[in-house]
Amino acid sequence: MSPANKLASLLLFAFYSLGGVMAAEIDAAPEEIIVTGRLPGPPLWKVSNGDKVLWIFPYLDWIPKDMLWDSERVARVIAQSQEVLSQPVVGWGASLQVRLNPISLVRNERLNNRIGSNPDGRTLEETLPPELYARFAALQARYFPGNEYFVDVRPAMAGRTMMNIIRKREGLVQGDDILKTIRRLERRNPAIKHTEISEVMWIDSFGEYAERVEALYENYPAEEELACFEQQVRHAEEDLDAMKNRANSWAQGYIDEFRSDPLVGYWEFDMSNSCVNVLGGIASPEREATMARNMRVSQMWLDAAENALATNASTFAILHIGELLAEDGLLSKLKAKGYEIREP
Repeated sequence: MSPANKLASLLLFAFYSLGGVMAAEIDAAPEEIIVTGRLPGPPLWKVSNGDKVLWIFPYLDWIPKDMLWDSERVARVIAQSQEVLSQPVVGWGASLQVRLNPISLVRNERLNNRIGSNPDGRTLEETLPPELYARFAALQARYFPGNEYFVDVRPAMAGRTMMNIIRKREGLVQGDDILKTIRRLERRNPAIKHTEISEVMWIDSFGEYAERVEALYENYPAEEELACFEQQVRHAEEDLDAMKNRANSWAQGYIDEFRSDPLVGYWEFDMSNSCVNVLGGIASPEREATMARNMRVSQMWLDAAENALATNASTFAILHIGELLAEDGLLSKLKAKGYEIREP
């Protein structure tokens, strides 16, 4: 993987749609993941500069459903801190005034139909190689039989929606609720400073928003879109047990499973160039601008962390677990600057 694409994979690419471009997911009882009781969650990383400390919480994209997290330890750290650094975010999307406009909701549904369909009007079965479609059909029969959304949707949308359905059926949910809990803990301490680490461009015109979204999807290279879809099918066929095990390990405070390959903690198991390009929005006319924004946000976090380590007795931060373990991640950059790192 190229350094530029790896950097893109290590930052959360926030895509803010009006109603989302995903299909409505079927309501089916998920298989239970065997994690019960109140769980400690992951341990914290500690970065020190003399007597000044930066505590880092390792975020994970997919965690056990209905996880009961014992947040007291994090609550104590936040209560003793003078500043909280947010998780780095890069993204763009429609502004709140556009999203809440009733007319925009109708226009957005039409937009989703346009960008979700194959450009040549073919069905998904006609677009995919026969062997690949047969593998997808086997997954559909198991997880979402009869879901008509997948009849004529393009591979980029089909793969993403398929993986969301399957992971949820397997007892996994996105870790956003953990972030909401941390934000609530932060708000309990009104004197604490919140530092937002993000570069999000909000678009106030629906026409401009629609034009950018259509350009993004129109510029997907067909071969990369198919390669990414095949990777997602393979992920569903081969990697779900490992992903559930890692979610359980994260919830119970064990992180050794992540050390051998930090990238497995990210939103895809195998961060191939194709899926980084397609799902990360890098395969677009704005590729260089997107990479530049990723690098700016990365530097923004490093600057904020160093400033905190120079001025605060205690600081709390959130980073993806892959960012903490990657050889060229943000934590490794702090280590290279001479800060003392204590890993769990």
